[in-house]
Amino acid sequence: MAPTTSSLLPLHERSRRRAMANRVVIEQAKGILILRYRIGPDHAFDVLRLWASETGHSLFAVAKTLVDAASGDPDAVTWDSALRARIELALDASSPPVGPRGPGPRLKSVR
Repeated sequence: MAPTTSSLLPLHERSRRRAMANRVVIEQAKGILILRYRIGPDHAFDVLRLWASETGHSLFAVAKTLVDAASGDPDAVTWDSALRARIELALDASSPPVGPRGPGPRLKSVR
């Protein structure tokens, strides 16, 4: 069997690529939480981190679970009441965002 292109890369390059791919999934999960629960990015990260620590899973694993459920992946955990309850537990336990919870800065319209 011939080696794959990725196996020919140096170990540090493979690690860097894996870390970047993991970061993308974590950012997607944060985006889902931000949109669904109207929280800030720091709060969303705290929710993921707390969920991971309470369940003993990696940050990537809980982020992947959330992204797969939200995307409707047929092999994923469904976005059901158990998943919602897990997220809401982490939301309640995580620290609320600091500062006012109002709309963000307004963008100027381009004419």
